[in-house]
Amino acid sequence: MQPLAPFALILLLAFLAEGLTEYFARPILAAIGLNGRSPLWLRYVAMLVGVGLAFGYGADLILLLGFPGIHPLIGIILTGIIIGRGSNYANDLLKRFTTPRPT
Repeated sequence: MQPLAPFALILLLAFLAEGLTEYFARPILAAIGLNGRSPLWLRYVAMLVGVGLAFGYGADLILLLGFPGIHPLIGIILTGIIIGRGSNYANDLLKRFTTPRPT
């Protein structure tokens, strides 16, 4: 495996978490009346999606950096939280490149 491949997987999972959160969670939150507070709820949904993706792929960024934890699930959960938080950064990056600039 390439040395940067696990880090590329983490980045890809962050983009995937962002896509899943935007396409599925935002409409559901709007439908149940949490539209005004959806940015707060979207953070938690993105975190849960990130943790789920980290479990699904066995992604453990902390172990990759050479710091094994007491229990392997701790690293996976923390990586999932990083993925979920990274999805917000991925969203900001996508908006920056896809939103037209005012002229």
